[in-house]
Amino acid sequence: MKRMMIGVLMLFAGGLAAGATYADENLTGVAKERHDLMEGMAGAIEPMAAMVRGLQPYDADRMRELAATIAASGGDALTSLFPEGSHDPAGEALPAIWEDWDRFATLAANLVDAANAVAEAADNPPGPPSAGPPDPAAGGGEPQAMDAGMAVIQLGMSCGACHDDFRAEDDS
Repeated sequence: MKRMMIGVLMLFAGGLAAGATYADENLTGVAKERHDLMEGMAGAIEPMAAMVRGLQPYDADRMRELAATIAASGGDALTSLFPEGSHDPAGEALPAIWEDWDRFATLAANLVDAANAVAEAADNPPGPPSAGPPDPAAGGGEPQAMDAGMAVIQLGMSCGACHDDFRAEDDS
């Protein structure tokens, strides 16, 4: 299960990188600002995913630093870049953002929470796949804190929840 989730995360991280090349180079104003913010978040999640997969050495301090970059880019910092009437057909933002603003704002806030969870889990490096945390009711000991790998997966799922409804897909 954990290996499958890491695979999903890597596909998502690859989608972030591909999406960055999809955006029109002619974006200006707030559309360009939000594109740049999204590229910054993609640039933070990619090394997180690489550490989780063991493609880079795991570094808890770096994981916290990357998580802080994403947390600072979510919530109000993110929603402020989507003022009403700022849809740019050349960009990836769908009109659905303004049609379902409450959901979009909630997902932007959830992004901050998910990034903060990565920072909190940074001292618990990803371990080998397991059947899950011990069950105290079955005599399995205390539940373990979430490891950084699962926290990064949940962060990727948070990003994906927003992209599913509010980001244009790359047709190229």
